[in-house]
Amino acid sequence: MSEPIRVLQVVTYMEKGGIENMLMNFYRKIDRTKIQFDFLVHVSEKAEFEDEIEALGGRVYRLPVQRSIRNFLRYMKALEEFFYSHKEFTVIHCHMNALSLFPIYAAKRAGVRVRIAHSHVALQSNCYTSVFRRVCKRLLNRYCTDRFACGEKAGRYLFGDKLYEKGFVTVVNNGIDCEAFRFDEAKRREIRKKHGFGDELVIGHVGRFDEFKNQSFLIDVFQCLKSSGINGKLLLLGEGKLADEMKEKVRRLGLSDSAVFVGVVPDVYNYLNAMDVFVFPSVFEGLPLTIVEAQANGLTIFASDAVSSESDLTGLVEFLPLSLGADGWAEKIKSQMPYQRQDKTAEIRKAGYDSETSAKFLESFYLEKAKKN
Repeated sequence: MSEPIRVLQVVTYMEKGGIENMLMNFYRKIDRTKIQFDFLVHVSEKAEFEDEIEALGGRVYRLPVQRSIRNFLRYMKALEEFFYSHKEFTVIHCHMNALSLFPIYAAKRAGVRVRIAHSHVALQSNCYTSVFRRVCKRLLNRYCTDRFACGEKAGRYLFGDKLYEKGFVTVVNNGIDCEAFRFDEAKRREIRKKHGFGDELVIGHVGRFDEFKNQSFLIDVFQCLKSSGINGKLLLLGEGKLADEMKEKVRRLGLSDSAVFVGVVPDVYNYLNAMDVFVFPSVFEGLPLTIVEAQANGLTIFASDAVSSESDLTGLVEFLPLSLGADGWAEKIKSQMPYQRQDKTAEIRKAGYDSETSAKFLESFYLEKAKKN
C-alpha cells in the first residue's frame, strides 16, 4: 500500500480557535490512508490540539524563530532551512492571511510545487501595518499557486476583485460536525446547573480574547442589559492575550457575579446549548466558524456588520453596526426575546457547511494537484 500524501498546514498555532477547529474538522473526516496532515506552527508552547494530531498520524513542527520585523531575516532563513530539509511535502496550505507570503515564498524557493494561500478574514484595521499588508498581498498572488477563501469577502480582501471575478479564488466552506452542534435540552440543563444558571437570560460568546473580537464592547452591551432590568448571565468561552483585561473590566463594572469565563473547552457544542443569545461584535471577520456552529444549535445571533453577510445561512443572524452603541445593541437583543429555538442542521448541510462535504472536496483537490505535480 502506498504512503499517503503529506500536506503541510501552516498556522500560528493549533489552539482551539476558528481556523484551528476548521482544520481539525477536516482532518478527522479526510481519508488519512490517502492524505496526511502535518502542521508548521509559530509558537514554542504545546497547544490543545497537538495530542490529537499525533494520534491521527500527523506531525507538528515548530519554527525556532518568531515572526517580527527585528527577526525577519532569521525567520526567513529558518523557513527556507525547514523546506529544504523536508522534501516530502508536495503541498503546503497556509492560513496566515497576508503573512502567508513568507512561508509560501520560502516553499517556492525550495521547490514545493503546490502552494495554497487561504484567506480567513474580510477586512483588517487601518493601522500602521496596512501598507505592509498591501505589499504582502500583492506579492502573495505572485508566489502562491492556488487561492482559497472562507467566503467571497475574504477572497476579495486577500486576492483582489479581479482575480476573484475571473474565478481564480476557490471558496472552501468552513464545515462543522452538524450532529454535534444540534440542540440538546438535556445538555442545556446539565451545563446551566453546573454554572448555577437558573432561568436567567444567558448571553454567550465564543472567541479568542483579542482586539478584533471586541469582547470589551460585548461586556458593555451586557452591562446595558443588566442596567435595563434584565436578569442575565454572560457566558464567555475562549482564551487570549486580553482575557485578564476583560476579567478586570467585569470586576470593575461590578459584574463578577454575573459573568462566567470558561476558557477553552473541548465541548463548545454543549455550552452553546446553555446559551439563549449569541453575540459576536467583531471589528473584522471573514466567515467565522463559530457563527455557523451557533446557527446549527438554533441560537438567535447578533453580529457586527463587519462580519460577512454570507455567514447567515439560516436567517438567525441579525447584523448590527458597532456605531449603534452598546445601548442600541442591548435594545435590539431585548426586542427579540423570547423566541422559539429551531433545529437548523438541515439548512446548514444544504448550504454546504457540513465538515464531511468540505473534507471530501479538499481530499480530491490535494490528490489531483499532487498527481499533476
